[in-house]
Amino acid sequence: FILRIVGIGVGLPDYPDSRELLIAQDILNLIHLKAPPEIYNWPGTAWFYLVAAIGKVLEFLGLEFTVARVIRLARFTNVLLSTGTIWLTYRIGVRFYNRFVGRIGAGLLAVAMLHATNESRFALVDIPATFCVTLLLWLCAKAQAVSFRRAIWLGVVAGIGFAVKYTTVFAGLSVIALFLIYRAEGWRRFLLKFATVLGVAATSFTIICPYWLIDLFSPEWNKFFDAFFYEVSHYQRGHFGLF
Repeated sequence: FILRIVGIGVGLPDYPDSRELLIAQDILNLIHLKAPPEIYNWPGTAWFYLVAAIGKVLEFLGLEFTVARVIRLARFTNVLLSTGTIWLTYRIGVRFYNRFVGRIGAGLLAVAMLHATNESRFALVDIPATFCVTLLLWLCAKAQAVSFRRAIWLGVVAGIGFAVKYTTVFAGLSVIALFLIYRAEGWRRFLLKFATVLGVAATSFTIICPYWLIDLFSPEWNKFFDAFFYEVSHYQRGHFGLF
């Protein structure tokens, strides 16, 4: 935590990351209940709502928000999430091996440059996405069997993760592996529970990010899929392939 909190104010209030300015404006609009998000490139909405909810409580307590203050709040939220990710990494190591292995994994993540001194200090979606992926892996790791309750929780976390960053969808491979391990109860129940995960994940994503439905049926709203297909091209070509 200390390694991540140091330098949290870098670039503020005048020179934050350009992406942070765009994100902060969306969150500020949510805090003031002025407008829905304008950015859907990640899409980030689950994390936007989390920071906005915290900001709304703080505003109710008398704190006035500016863009710079929103960025600072979002960065602090990410520090907490990144610290939580270290704990989850430790628990996964303990579950599969022992405490020694858990400490090694958590220790390596604690001092990893990108996780500790770069991404954790910025109001971007990478840290909350990493937290969601690690939480999903932990839920898979601690499972003794795949009950319908477990399937629902896996779906909720997967849906929230996808509403933070699209690439978290690949963590779903861990869910598939988990179901294949515990498929002894029969293919019918296996498929039913897997369908439960997919259905709950889709529902969770739609509740948090309903804008894809608006985009699908509205002749005027085209923000979601424009951003989505831009990111698809981005993932195919890489950072420099778009320019």
